Amino acid sequence: MLEPWLERRGCARIRSISIAGGTALFLWTIFGEGMTQRAIALPFVPNPLTSELLRVQTIAPSSQWRRQARLLTREGHQYFARGNYQKALELWQEAERLYRQLGDRDGIVGSQINQSVVFQTQGQYRRACKVLVGILPIEGGDLLCEAQTEDGFELACTESHCGLSTAIEKLALQNLGEILREIGKLKASETVLQQALKLARSWSSGREIAIIELSLANTQRARYNRQRSFYDRTEQSSDRIKAIELGKGTLERYRRIGRRENEWESANGTRSQALFNALSLLVEIAEWLKEEGAGQDDNAILTQEWRQLDAQIEPTVEQLVADPLLFSGLSAIEEIYARLNFAHTLMQWGDRQYSREAIAQIELALGASRQLNHTQTEIYASGLMGMFYQKHSNLNLAREWTERAVVLSEAIAAPELSYRWQQQLGNIAYSLGEIPMAIAAYEMAVEQVEQVRQDLLSLEREVQFSFQETVRDIYEDYIFVLLKWEPFEDRLATVAQLIDRFGLAELENFLGCDLSIESQPDSDLQDNPAAILYAIVLEKYNSIAIVVKVPDASERQFYYYSVPWQAVKRQIKSLNFFIEEYSLNPRINQEQIAKAARELYQLLIQPTRDLLPDSGTLVFVTDSLLQTIPMAMLQDEQGQYLIEKYSLAFSLRSQLDSNPPPTSSEPRGLLAGVRNGPSFGTNFDELPAVKRELQEVQAEIGDSKILLDEDFTRDAFEKQINHADFSIVHIATHGEFSSDPQKTFILAFDDPINVRQFDRFVRRRIESSLFPIDLLVLSACETAKSDRRGGLGLAGVAVQAGARSTLASLWKVADGSTALFMREFYRHWRQSNLTKAEALRQTQLTFLHDPQYRDQNYHLPYYWAAFILAGDWH
Repeated sequence: MLEPWLERRGCARIRSISIAGGTALFLWTIFGEGMTQRAIALPFVPNPLTSELLRVQTIAPSSQWRRQARLLTREGHQYFARGNYQKALELWQEAERLYRQLGDRDGIVGSQINQSVVFQTQGQYRRACKVLVGILPIEGGDLLCEAQTEDGFELACTESHCGLSTAIEKLALQNLGEILREIGKLKASETVLQQALKLARSWSSGREIAIIELSLANTQRARYNRQRSFYDRTEQSSDRIKAIELGKGTLERYRRIGRRENEWESANGTRSQALFNALSLLVEIAEWLKEEGAGQDDNAILTQEWRQLDAQIEPTVEQLVADPLLFSGLSAIEEIYARLNFAHTLMQWGDRQYSREAIAQIELALGASRQLNHTQTEIYASGLMGMFYQKHSNLNLAREWTERAVVLSEAIAAPELSYRWQQQLGNIAYSLGEIPMAIAAYEMAVEQVEQVRQDLLSLEREVQFSFQETVRDIYEDYIFVLLKWEPFEDRLATVAQLIDRFGLAELENFLGCDLSIESQPDSDLQDNPAAILYAIVLEKYNSIAIVVKVPDASERQFYYYSVPWQAVKRQIKSLNFFIEEYSLNPRINQEQIAKAARELYQLLIQPTRDLLPDSGTLVFVTDSLLQTIPMAMLQDEQGQYLIEKYSLAFSLRSQLDSNPPPTSSEPRGLLAGVRNGPSFGTNFDELPAVKRELQEVQAEIGDSKILLDEDFTRDAFEKQINHADFSIVHIATHGEFSSDPQKTFILAFDDPINVRQFDRFVRRRIESSLFPIDLLVLSACETAKSDRRGGLGLAGVAVQAGARSTLASLWKVADGSTALFMREFYRHWRQSNLTKAEALRQTQLTFLHDPQYRDQNYHLPYYWAAFILAGDWH
């Protein structure tokens, strides 16, 4: 079964090539990388009609062994086609053993390629990658399969073909290029596929060349998807322009392949695949630009782009409809998927003129599915039929067909197919006013998508299906309906848990791992906060849902209110403008800053004022879109800052970290900092006050180890953190928190330390039976500019470092004032025996009110509002 991480990448097929009596299988994307934003996960299907025979002349020392190896290979192929991948793997491993006895290198490699395909179907992309790297081999290949960087590998022995036939080497390279795309190594994928293309041009038919060119186009489409995802996070017009250009370039590549008329090039369906890819991408880009506001008077350039693309859709559809060879070269199963994806693209476009064409394609595919007794395609066809009737407001038929898709999915235990239809069923039931049925369907969809998501956490971020467009979409629907249906207290508790689960899911998706967090009920905590505010942005409903829990309330514990998302978003943008462009500089008009802070207070905090105690700690459990708001500087109508009443903390989840605190009553600190170093390059300024900051902190906490400048290398830091029970780790250097893990880092003297390297450090620390870090301080770091989900980077560093609490800054504060701020924080925390949250609050109030700091303008929010506490506030 094709795993759902290919949901945005279209379906895939297995192409078979017989080699030395064996069959080498490899993946081939039919409808391209990200065919549609909301495409449905499809199963792998064999493609016998497009197989070709590559005859390799070898001398068989033992005809009996050779016949047995060929038999095992063919039998493995049959098991694979039926979905018994483990049995196929065992047979191909036995075939490899026989080929080794024969000394048949092509047979050995063909068997290994077969095995790599099994690993791919099981989601073991890195394992499959290592198999192929060992075949070629590639210098630096282990890093290529494992590391987060794409640099450092080199295609070796390309002239000698590594002792392989040209056909085998081309096949291995092509397969590797596909895998590299799936694990998000797009630059490396393109490099490897270009080498495969070079080999194909040296000997192959036009058909093989077209296949690899289509794969290269799919890799470029993946680059478009990545750039568009980046734009979704930044909302910068320059990033949107880059995405549009990448999309248009990919579109042209598909069209060039589709224009080829050579019989051999089109006979295997490559031409059809390219044409379908071109249409789906064309519709996808046009619909996206339309959603972005194309057609509005204030966006002439975007409107021009949209009109040019939109005008191409109808002629393209007409060309496909009139093409007598549209489905030529496709197997029976491939043709079913092609018809269904064609219909889905037409429905995405939404032009009723082609409704008949869409329903006709679905009906043909449905009939063929039943004739072949192919359950997976019948599920897809039934679900699309439900989608069609839903779009045309025939809700009873829509429910009937969608229920059929759900029942068939559950009959074959396929949550990767069922969750989408469960969500669709929930949408239909809500439209019919059948709220209990809608809630039940959404609940099942959440459970199933979480089950599928957990299976994918070992993969790179780019491999996983679109988190924002799949997981978030389902959570939003479920929460929205729960809150619309008489939100009694028990239902509010469920919503709070869902917001909490979503935040954890978002963080796991960012890190690409299962955090396996053991949660404990917050009611069991010794010291409850004054209130917990659970907030999630329901973007599709232009709403922020906020559930307030007051743990010590004598009557009701849960309350709910909502605020318009666009209004909050405008004020966040306004505040971010002053932060990013001016760093809240004291020379600019402070009233403009205060106005945005007051507006956010009125929207987010004002509705809770009558519900909250007069003092205590407020804990915010939010999704990433709200995690970078500097809550401390929000002001009421009298100009009172929120921190003048409450200490504040962001929780990574409402059920706080169950890691035990350090047993020692006396803290021990690892203090590391860089004033300037090779890692700073020309992009980062010198931090002259770092040495003073570390000395001030050491004076407050006592027992500590300082790593300054040349002593703070990546290796030295790893060694220190894994060989002593440091309860405090204080890092004063440049760093950035981003929604992209590869761009979330801190700078050691010599090299950056990536967020995922923190995970390696802490794993070794745990293996050494060292206690978790009680407090991690990241001084001089900042959230990436214009990154709407940059809070994920902060949360990710905190979790990967294994810290109970993390103190960090949302923007880069002057290092001179930061040294003073840190001195005050440790003094309040250690000498006054306050909670971390209260120590942070008292430090901020000291900057706000103490005359010695006011005289230096340190009372302005720029100097104190950036610092936030995440995790345990105690």
